[in-house]
Amino acid sequence: MDAQNISPDHYAILIGIDAYPENPLKGCVQDVRRMKEYLESAIDNVHIQTLTATEDFGKQRSTLPGDPMSRPTYENVISALQRVQSQAHPGDYIYIHFSGHGTHGEPYAEYSDNSTGDLALVLLDDKKEGGVNPLRGPILAFLLNALVRKGLVVTLVLDCCFSSTAYRRDDIRFLLCKPEQFSTELEKRSELATSTSDNRDISMRLNWLIDPDGYTIIAACGPDEEAREIKTPDDTKQGALSYFLRRTLDEPGGYGRHHRDIYKYLRALFKGSTVEQSPVLFGNANQGFFGPVTVQSDKNVIPIVRKQNRNLQLQAGEAHGVCSGDQFILFPFAPANPSLPSMDNSILTSITRAGALTSDLESVDTELIIQTGWLAKSLTQAALQRYPIRLASNLPNLDKLLATLNNNLLNARILTDGNSACFHIILNSKNEYEILDQFDQRVLNVPTISSTRSDIYHISDIMEHLAKFKLVKELTNGAPNPSFQASFDVRLIGVSGDVYTPGSLLNVQEREVFHLEVENKGARTLYVHIFNLGPFLEVESIDKGIYEAVPARLDGSHFLGILDRKLKTEVPSEMREKYDWCEDTLKVFVTSHPTSFDLFELPTLGGLVERNGFSSDRRKDNTDRIDSSSEMEAWAVLNFTVYLDTIVATEIDIYQRPNPQAEPHFNCNSSFQQSDGAVCFNGGLSYVYTDVKRDSVISSFVATEILHEFCTFKLPARSKMLQRSISHHLEYGIEKWANGILERDEETELGRK
Repeated sequence: MDAQNISPDHYAILIGIDAYPENPLKGCVQDVRRMKEYLESAIDNVHIQTLTATEDFGKQRSTLPGDPMSRPTYENVISALQRVQSQAHPGDYIYIHFSGHGTHGEPYAEYSDNSTGDLALVLLDDKKEGGVNPLRGPILAFLLNALVRKGLVVTLVLDCCFSSTAYRRDDIRFLLCKPEQFSTELEKRSELATSTSDNRDISMRLNWLIDPDGYTIIAACGPDEEAREIKTPDDTKQGALSYFLRRTLDEPGGYGRHHRDIYKYLRALFKGSTVEQSPVLFGNANQGFFGPVTVQSDKNVIPIVRKQNRNLQLQAGEAHGVCSGDQFILFPFAPANPSLPSMDNSILTSITRAGALTSDLESVDTELIIQTGWLAKSLTQAALQRYPIRLASNLPNLDKLLATLNNNLLNARILTDGNSACFHIILNSKNEYEILDQFDQRVLNVPTISSTRSDIYHISDIMEHLAKFKLVKELTNGAPNPSFQASFDVRLIGVSGDVYTPGSLLNVQEREVFHLEVENKGARTLYVHIFNLGPFLEVESIDKGIYEAVPARLDGSHFLGILDRKLKTEVPSEMREKYDWCEDTLKVFVTSHPTSFDLFELPTLGGLVERNGFSSDRRKDNTDRIDSSSEMEAWAVLNFTVYLDTIVATEIDIYQRPNPQAEPHFNCNSSFQQSDGAVCFNGGLSYVYTDVKRDSVISSFVATEILHEFCTFKLPARSKMLQRSISHHLEYGIEKWANGILERDEETELGRK
């Protein structure tokens, strides 16, 4: 019989270590036992490997009977991962759970995180000093990558922490390790993951060892926090993440939910508890937790927390586009279809105060018991009303379309003289619905829709998408906190080392690598969320995680106070077929507390590009812990425009006049020879506009000369490309002037204005 037909499609590796020679723990093996019980009861066919070490194992290490292969040693963990790699088949699900001590070491590899050091899992090894052998993050990533590249769907849960500030507490899962305790046997392996997708325009995949679409990691906390052991209601010790995760999986739907939904519920449970840690999600939030998704999901729902004073708190605020007065429907996490909550188990309420990152909900007098982890779905959203939609009076099915748009929280009206709007829906000469912007220009990359199509809801979905995209793109903080703003710097570093501040335009060639840097200049951890707003009207998280924590600089530690991420540009193939350029907005949110902006994410409009996502790299003692609930919430948002030219290069020469009375010359060549002898061709600018004798080239552009050159000659060209190519060489003020006179038409005549 074919091995594919007899092999289980679910594999689990469960690792729990209580028996550390130094700072032993009490709840790690219990974590594994409870997770094993759940998997065996919930899934009929699951192959489980357990690697555990109890306190007795620690005391009788050399004489303990049993299978040596079941001990959580460095060699056994690697063997378990390699065994799954060889046995499993593409499409199988892999669940890996680690409960134990984490640690960190000096960064040593190209893909190490220089801002925090290498995070590592502390495994046992009798042959090493101290009886432990940390498994470095880059090596673990190498092993996981082998699973992902085989087509396996991987979930990794890490119930440990990597902060060294409280490592002597017996309920904190961190162990400080010496440099000589780290293994070096796998350090020379270099077969790292490469991206095969050509659908991305801005990507952080250079920071990743693993394709982020093939796995998901849920970590107990950020790099500067503590992962704690807690006492459970049955008077046993467990890791907080493992305990709350089991509670989440015990809800209806269990492991058949998206990671995104599992994480939302987890985050709410932590927020509503007394445990001061914030779980983190990395990787693909859209894949199933441990199997195919069987529960429908609505990513637009927001978790709520019931505070100790019984007040209800929505886990979103002004930074998420929430306004006072917005109405929501509340319902339990458990319903099988959260997008269609039943009226007998749901409650209507509204926002009484919109805070920066969280908001207060109106108290509701109801017999239903509203619990932490309930979900809220928006019924009205004032922020979307800022983007009115006007409908031409001759549209077919006008009344039905108008009602459908307004039912989708949009501001739609019939077009009359004097109406201003962000979007217009008209009927073009081909009897098609066509969507125009506020300048009556067709919205780029939005398909026309035949008026014979009866699907009014499809048009409404497109308009909702456009309004949400505009909301995200234009979102700003109208009342920024000056002290918070002063606590960080955000900048782009171009390929030549030039620094670009927020609001700047960065011109790059395809596949050029540039850097995003976030510097924490304050004393508290900052949380960074990075989004790309692309040409197909998509909003995607390019750091492939809920957030990136940037701890404050701490002398003598691995925390440098700087987040440095590499980015690379690539034009989507569908965009390349139509245009020679691509423009993206890089939007960076910085927050004072952990939060999630996943409700901002939008797929590409019209399905023109398959949504594969983007990618990126990757506590203190309670006596000096700052109570995050009492600290003022703050946020900031910063924008960069990244203009990508698919043309390799353009030569624009401005020549000095040999005679002041002579006519100046402007020369833009379609090809030229580089210093290395390679000839670059510009397919967008395919003209030699003047044939002039080369005089001495001006090495330092003079503004008045440049203006004179522009105003003297009429240059037929793809003006969008010419505008960008020229602005690449001009100073900021001249670029602003050029932006004012150059039109966006495909073909135009540029001349004196």
